[in-house]
Amino acid sequence: MLLTVMHWATLAISIISFIVFISKYKWSYVTFWIFCFVFIYPIFASIQSYRIFDQPVFMGMASLRYLWFITFGYFLLLINYDYRLLIRQVNYINIFVASFSIIAILVLGIDPSWIHSFEVTNNIIETGGGTGESSGVGGVNIRGIRFSACSGFMFISLIYYTLSSLKLGGKKNWIPYLIILVYIIFVHKGRQPLALVVMIYVIYFIKMKGISTKRMLMIVLPIVAVIWIISFDESVIFRFVTILDGENSDDFSTLARIKEVKQIMPYIKENLLLGIGNLSAHFRHGGFQTFFGRQFYLSDLGIVAALATGGIALTIIYAALYISLWKKTRNINDRSIQLFMRYMLTGYLALLLIFFNDVLSGEKCIQFALLFYPLYRQYKINSYITTLVRSKYNRYSFI
Repeated sequence: MLLTVMHWATLAISIISFIVFISKYKWSYVTFWIFCFVFIYPIFASIQSYRIFDQPVFMGMASLRYLWFITFGYFLLLINYDYRLLIRQVNYINIFVASFSIIAILVLGIDPSWIHSFEVTNNIIETGGGTGESSGVGGVNIRGIRFSACSGFMFISLIYYTLSSLKLGGKKNWIPYLIILVYIIFVHKGRQPLALVVMIYVIYFIKMKGISTKRMLMIVLPIVAVIWIISFDESVIFRFVTILDGENSDDFSTLARIKEVKQIMPYIKENLLLGIGNLSAHFRHGGFQTFFGRQFYLSDLGIVAALATGGIALTIIYAALYISLWKKTRNINDRSIQLFMRYMLTGYLALLLIFFNDVLSGEKCIQFALLFYPLYRQYKINSYITTLVRSKYNRYSFI
């Protein structure tokens, strides 16, 4: 009951804050596209789901209520919440989760299923994830038992500490970075986070000019790290290599995604402009799974899911929102925060287009609110970013 109250209270605060904000301040391009995403898209998506599947319009609207969490950023704007403080708090939580998981599962040998049984999910900040045996076709064990609860925001800290270690170095950055990497590789066992780290690493390397000691180390150290990781777990390489085999892959999730794309593609072609909308899990006791099977999840399909639910119209909203956010980063005076936001945008775009993970789907929208809320404003963006005064105590502080 309490979690339900918190859920609806957070949604109410977000929407009310949005209304208060636009009544007091001038709209920005970002705010306009957020308005289209939060209000216009659910309307035409609900009409489409009614037209195609006969789902009640109100139920369709309710199934997209999680999109409203992107407007939580306007609440942070109204209370003048400090951006540096928020990122620091997210990092502290993630480091705690990673450290606790490593000690409990890798050191003490506690069964992840036992830990997961104590977790309470509320669908507000995406604590989900969970644990389970990830077996492939023919009984091939691809990732084994893994634990990914409470890691919805781990991408943020992963990119943060990747950049801070490359840019500033120091134990203050390297130690938490190694903690999170160990968690991702051996506990979470996620492939998308590691692929994202590699992508950011390569982009940062390419942007460096000239030949220096640092650049040479950036070539040698990853090779040494990969050899060291394989010495502990030889299956790490196989996790990535097998997904390149397409329909011949031994990985169940890869095969499931291929099947899901094939199932939804005819609907996309027939409803290319506005999509088919979103089905509530309560609709016919399963929503999309009632029509396409228990293994069908739109959240696994990235840009394909966006085309399916909102068609070209939603794709335009996505593109405009990403572009307007990127342009807004030009107005940030702090170069470290500007760099961080741009890499986060690049990372989320790569997740959407390449790794089949849409951060703007469902409850994940709150990540956008936390990461980019200073960019929602037309003016005074830097008033939410306190000045970081360098000293011997914080010279390795990235943000």
